[in-house]
Amino acid sequence: MNCKICGEKLKGKQRSYCCEEHARQGKNNATNSWRYANKEKVKEYGKIQRTKINLISDKKTYKDYTHMLPVDLMLKINRELITLKKSKEKVLSEYEKNKYFKYIKIHVERVTKGA
Repeated sequence: MNCKICGEKLKGKQRSYCCEEHARQGKNNATNSWRYANKEKVKEYGKIQRTKINLISDKKTYKDYTHMLPVDLMLKINRELITLKKSKEKVLSEYEKNKYFKYIKIHVERVTKGA
């Protein structure tokens, strides 16, 4: 029996390919031919995966802004809202000119959600 990629004679327990590289290449060839023959299924699977990603990402909105805000700014806003009991409208008006304003707005909403 010979390798399906290079035609080299197989030894021992080898059944289709002579080495790992050729086995990987053969698997890729089989996958690509299946994808070509089943274009509709590939589109359907892709749509399902994108839907799953969108559903999962909606639950992780907290991570969307925390990496954008400097920690000292977040702590300052938390202190103003929680310790000093400032209203969220007053805090937002103070930071309106800040370059991080859209993230500050999300953070203020998150902090005051339970209040």
